[in-house]
Amino acid sequence: RIRIMKQRSFILFILAVFCIGLMSSCDNDNNGDVRVLTKEEKARALSLTIGEYTTGMTFVLNQLSKPGSKYNKVDTVRNIKCRVANDTTLTIASIPMRALTDFIEDSNLKAALNQVDAQPLVCKINFYDDAPICFLITKIQPQTFKVTYGGKQHTVVQNYDVAAPWSWGYYDYKFSKDLFAIVTTGKLTVDGVEVPLQATTIAVNTTPDNIYSVDLLRAKYKQ
Repeated sequence: RIRIMKQRSFILFILAVFCIGLMSSCDNDNNGDVRVLTKEEKARALSLTIGEYTTGMTFVLNQLSKPGSKYNKVDTVRNIKCRVANDTTLTIASIPMRALTDFIEDSNLKAALNQVDAQPLVCKINFYDDAPICFLITKIQPQTFKVTYGGKQHTVVQNYDVAAPWSWGYYDYKFSKDLFAIVTTGKLTVDGVEVPLQATTIAVNTTPDNIYSVDLLRAKYKQ
Protein backbone atom coordinates (compact mmCIF):
# COMPACT_ATOMS: atom_id res chain seq x y z
CA ARG A 1 0.00 0.00 0.00
CA ILE A 2 1.36 3.42 -0.99
CA ARG A 3 0.83 6.20 1.52
CA ILE A 4 1.47 9.87 0.83
CA MET A 5 3.38 11.21 3.81
CA LYS A 6 2.28 14.47 5.39
CA GLN A 7 4.37 17.58 4.72
CA ARG A 8 5.75 17.62 8.26
CA SER A 9 7.04 14.06 7.88
CA PHE A 10 8.59 14.97 4.55
CA ILE A 11 10.40 17.99 5.99
CA LEU A 12 11.76 15.83 8.81
CA PHE A 13 12.81 13.19 6.29
CA ILE A 14 14.73 15.62 4.09
CA LEU A 15 16.43 17.33 7.03
CA ALA A 16 17.34 14.04 8.66
CA VAL A 17 18.66 12.39 5.52
CA PHE A 18 20.84 15.25 4.43
CA CYS A 19 21.98 16.39 7.87
CA ILE A 20 22.94 13.01 9.26
CA GLY A 21 24.19 11.83 5.90
CA LEU A 22 26.48 14.77 5.34
CA MET A 23 27.74 14.92 8.93
CA SER A 24 28.38 11.19 9.17
CA SER A 25 30.08 10.77 5.82
CA CYS A 26 32.06 13.98 6.05
CA ASP A 27 33.41 12.88 9.41
CA ASN A 28 34.43 9.64 7.77
CA ASP A 29 36.14 11.40 4.89
CA ASN A 30 38.07 13.65 7.27
CA ASN A 31 38.94 10.88 9.74
CA GLY A 32 37.63 13.12 12.52
CA ASP A 33 35.60 11.38 15.19
CA VAL A 34 35.19 8.18 13.16
CA ARG A 35 37.78 5.47 13.64
CA VAL A 36 39.16 3.33 10.85
CA LEU A 37 37.78 -0.10 11.69
CA THR A 38 40.09 -3.05 12.01
CA LYS A 39 39.42 -6.27 10.14
CA GLU A 40 38.04 -7.80 13.33
CA GLU A 41 35.76 -4.83 14.01
CA LYS A 42 34.40 -4.98 10.47
CA ALA A 43 33.75 -8.70 10.88
CA ARG A 44 31.85 -8.08 14.12
CA ALA A 45 29.82 -5.28 12.50
CA LEU A 46 28.88 -7.61 9.66
CA SER A 47 27.92 -10.44 12.03
CA LEU A 48 25.56 -8.07 13.86
CA THR A 49 24.01 -6.74 10.65
CA ILE A 50 23.45 -10.01 8.79
CA GLY A 51 19.79 -10.89 8.48
CA GLU A 52 16.41 -10.27 6.90
CA TYR A 53 14.57 -6.98 7.39
CA THR A 54 11.11 -5.68 6.54
CA THR A 55 11.31 -2.00 5.70
CA GLY A 56 9.39 0.92 4.34
CA MET A 57 10.73 2.62 1.22
CA THR A 58 10.48 6.38 0.84
CA PHE A 59 11.12 8.25 -2.40
CA VAL A 60 10.59 11.75 -3.77
CA LEU A 61 7.97 12.45 -6.46
CA ASN A 62 8.06 15.03 -9.22
CA GLN A 63 5.18 17.07 -7.80
CA LEU A 64 4.71 19.57 -5.02
CA SER A 65 3.31 18.50 -1.68
CA LYS A 66 0.67 21.21 -2.16
CA PRO A 67 0.19 24.17 -4.53
CA GLY A 68 2.78 26.85 -3.92
CA SER A 69 4.94 24.68 -1.70
CA LYS A 70 8.71 24.47 -2.17
CA TYR A 71 8.69 20.85 -1.03
CA ASN A 72 8.06 17.82 -3.20
CA LYS A 73 5.61 15.09 -2.32
CA VAL A 74 6.97 11.70 -1.28
CA ASP A 75 5.56 8.20 -1.26
CA THR A 76 6.20 5.46 1.25
CA VAL A 77 5.80 1.83 0.17
CA ARG A 78 5.47 -0.67 3.00
CA ASN A 79 6.79 -4.22 3.41
CA ILE A 80 9.92 -4.03 1.26
CA LYS A 81 12.21 -6.93 2.09
CA CYS A 82 15.94 -6.35 2.56
CA ARG A 83 18.70 -8.83 3.26
CA VAL A 84 22.29 -8.49 4.40
CA ALA A 85 24.36 -11.57 3.52
CA ASN A 86 27.61 -12.83 5.04
CA ASP A 87 29.62 -11.59 2.04
CA THR A 88 28.50 -7.95 2.71
CA THR A 89 25.87 -8.05 -0.05
CA LEU A 90 22.81 -5.90 0.64
CA THR A 91 19.77 -6.82 -1.44
CA ILE A 92 16.66 -4.66 -1.56
CA ALA A 93 13.95 -6.94 -2.95
CA SER A 94 12.42 -4.42 -5.35
CA ILE A 95 12.57 -0.77 -6.33
CA PRO A 96 9.08 0.41 -7.41
CA MET A 97 9.25 1.75 -10.94
CA ARG A 98 7.63 5.03 -9.96
CA ALA A 99 10.61 5.74 -7.73
CA LEU A 100 12.79 5.63 -10.85
CA THR A 101 10.50 7.14 -13.47
CA ASP A 102 8.70 10.09 -11.93
CA PHE A 103 11.31 12.62 -13.07
CA ILE A 104 11.58 11.28 -16.65
CA GLU A 105 10.35 13.89 -19.13
CA ASP A 106 9.94 11.57 -22.15
CA SER A 107 6.33 10.43 -21.71
CA ASN A 108 6.76 7.38 -23.98
CA LEU A 109 9.83 6.15 -22.12
CA LYS A 110 8.18 6.83 -18.78
CA ALA A 111 5.02 4.93 -19.72
CA ALA A 112 7.00 1.97 -21.06
CA LEU A 113 9.13 1.69 -17.92
CA ASN A 114 6.08 1.88 -15.68
CA GLN A 115 4.81 -1.31 -17.35
CA VAL A 116 7.84 -3.49 -16.58
CA ASP A 117 8.41 -5.52 -13.44
CA ALA A 118 10.32 -3.95 -10.57
CA GLN A 119 13.83 -5.30 -10.03
CA PRO A 120 15.90 -5.84 -6.90
CA LEU A 121 18.78 -3.57 -6.04
CA VAL A 122 21.99 -5.43 -5.22
CA CYS A 123 25.06 -3.78 -3.75
CA LYS A 124 27.88 -4.15 -1.24
CA ILE A 125 28.26 -2.44 2.12
CA ASN A 126 31.57 -1.20 3.54
CA PHE A 127 31.61 -0.58 7.30
CA TYR A 128 33.28 2.55 8.66
CA ASP A 129 31.87 2.83 12.19
CA ASP A 130 30.58 0.37 14.79
CA ALA A 131 28.88 2.51 17.45
CA PRO A 132 26.36 2.58 15.83
CA ILE A 133 27.20 0.48 12.81
CA CYS A 134 27.57 2.74 9.75
CA PHE A 135 28.40 1.72 6.21
CA LEU A 136 28.93 3.12 2.75
CA ILE A 137 26.97 1.51 -0.08
CA THR A 138 29.26 0.49 -2.94
CA LYS A 139 29.25 -1.55 -6.14
CA ILE A 140 25.54 -0.99 -6.82
CA GLN A 141 24.63 -3.17 -9.75
CA PRO A 142 22.92 -1.25 -12.60
CA GLN A 143 19.37 -2.31 -13.41
CA THR A 144 18.64 -3.21 -17.05
CA PHE A 145 15.15 -3.09 -18.55
CA LYS A 146 13.89 -4.14 -21.97
CA VAL A 147 11.04 -1.91 -23.12
CA THR A 148 9.15 -1.30 -26.34
CA TYR A 149 7.82 2.05 -27.48
CA GLY A 150 7.69 3.94 -30.75
CA GLY A 151 7.57 0.62 -32.55
CA LYS A 152 11.05 -0.39 -31.38
CA GLN A 153 12.60 -2.35 -28.52
CA HIS A 154 15.01 -0.43 -26.33
CA THR A 155 17.50 -1.29 -23.59
CA VAL A 156 17.27 1.01 -20.59
CA VAL A 157 19.95 1.00 -17.89
CA GLN A 158 19.53 2.72 -14.52
CA ASN A 159 22.80 3.44 -12.74
CA TYR A 160 23.32 4.59 -9.16
CA ASP A 161 25.71 7.06 -7.53
CA VAL A 162 28.12 5.38 -5.12
CA ALA A 163 30.09 8.52 -4.25
CA ALA A 164 29.99 9.31 -0.51
CA PRO A 165 27.95 10.73 1.10
CA TRP A 166 25.09 10.04 -1.29
CA SER A 167 24.71 6.29 -0.73
CA TRP A 168 25.18 5.03 2.82
CA GLY A 169 23.36 3.53 5.80
CA TYR A 170 23.41 2.53 9.45
CA TYR A 171 22.22 -0.24 11.75
CA ASP A 172 21.35 0.51 15.37
CA TYR A 173 21.94 -2.95 16.82
CA LYS A 174 21.89 -1.83 20.45
CA PHE A 175 18.70 0.18 20.89
CA SER A 176 16.10 0.47 18.11
CA LYS A 177 17.32 -2.41 15.87
CA ASP A 178 16.68 0.01 13.03
CA LEU A 179 18.26 -0.55 9.61
CA PHE A 180 18.47 2.51 7.39
CA ALA A 181 19.95 2.76 3.89
CA ILE A 182 19.74 5.43 1.22
CA VAL A 183 20.80 5.26 -2.43
CA THR A 184 20.95 8.01 -5.02
CA THR A 185 20.18 7.44 -8.68
CA GLY A 186 22.87 8.05 -11.26
CA LYS A 187 22.69 8.33 -15.02
CA LEU A 188 19.92 6.70 -17.07
CA THR A 189 20.74 5.47 -20.57
CA VAL A 190 18.54 4.33 -23.45
CA ASP A 191 20.40 2.20 -26.00
CA GLY A 192 23.64 3.58 -24.61
CA VAL A 193 22.63 7.24 -24.84
CA GLU A 194 22.29 9.18 -21.59
CA VAL A 195 18.89 10.68 -20.86
CA PRO A 196 18.84 14.01 -18.96
CA LEU A 197 17.40 13.18 -15.56
CA GLN A 198 17.35 14.76 -12.13
CA ALA A 199 18.95 12.51 -9.53
CA THR A 200 16.66 11.36 -6.74
CA THR A 201 17.07 9.51 -3.47
CA ILE A 202 15.46 6.26 -2.38
CA ALA A 203 15.57 5.30 1.30
CA VAL A 204 14.65 2.10 3.13
CA ASN A 205 14.08 2.06 6.87
CA THR A 206 12.64 -0.50 9.26
CA THR A 207 10.92 2.44 10.99
CA PRO A 208 10.12 4.72 8.01
CA ASP A 209 8.29 7.32 10.11
CA ASN A 210 11.31 7.83 12.37
CA ILE A 211 14.84 8.53 11.23
CA TYR A 212 17.37 8.81 14.01
CA SER A 213 20.32 11.17 14.13
CA VAL A 214 23.57 9.26 13.91
CA ASP A 215 25.23 11.85 16.15
CA LEU A 216 22.61 11.28 18.86
CA LEU A 217 23.03 7.53 18.51
CA ARG A 218 26.79 7.84 18.88
CA ALA A 219 26.27 9.74 22.11
CA LYS A 220 23.98 6.98 23.43
CA TYR A 221 26.55 4.29 22.54
CA LYS A 222 29.21 6.14 24.51
CA GLN A 223 27.14 6.22 27.69
